[in-house]
Amino acid sequence: MTVPVVLEEFINRFKGWISGSGDLTELVGAFSSLSTYTIIAFVAIGLSLLIFGKKLFAVFYAVLWTVIGSHVGYLWGQGMETLYTIELMILIGVLLPLVAIKAREIFVFTMVLFGTGFFATYIAQSLGTFQSLTILDPPFVLAGCLLGWLAVRFMDYVMIVSTSLIGAFLLMLAVSYFFRDITDLLTMLLVFLATSLFGIFLQMDVYLKNKKSSKKKKNRSKGAKR
Repeated sequence: MTVPVVLEEFINRFKGWISGSGDLTELVGAFSSLSTYTIIAFVAIGLSLLIFGKKLFAVFYAVLWTVIGSHVGYLWGQGMETLYTIELMILIGVLLPLVAIKAREIFVFTMVLFGTGFFATYIAQSLGTFQSLTILDPPFVLAGCLLGWLAVRFMDYVMIVSTSLIGAFLLMLAVSYFFRDITDLLTMLLVFLATSLFGIFLQMDVYLKNKKSSKKKKNRSKGAKR
């Protein structure tokens, strides 16, 4: 199964999760037919985001919206039955990340809003509780709005947390792929929590040390000027 087909399957399931007609715990199944090399790439990307996420955030952010824009443009072109499907896919794939970079606060708020519901629903359904919940239920929307507002105010910390979560998520998928005979949902959840916390603490430690060092340099430069 090719990557575009898997992406299409993932998006269809994502639509099902929003409407409440699908089981979020089926997520791993959307990636089970990928090649081993693709999963190894997931591991490399996951580790990079886990360790160097804040430094790679701008690249990841632009690539994410490029992929989303290209897919939306392709579907839009198919829906209109236009001869310029590929051109439209490229156009939106270029324009959307440019707009996302210029209006980063709005796009980050949106990402956190839906990301909150996505991960909360995944955790709840992985534990076998609240199977009828969707990411658009009021508690998740309110929590997402609150976290989105905090995310805009504390962007540096959002870069660390978001990249750690996504990196941990990719590593969890890789673990479930290579050890599918012995990995249950609870184990995958524990892997996700452990790796995400590791990434958050590691990046936070580096960030605070760099911030402290930068503050000392500023104080020294001020003292030298006096």
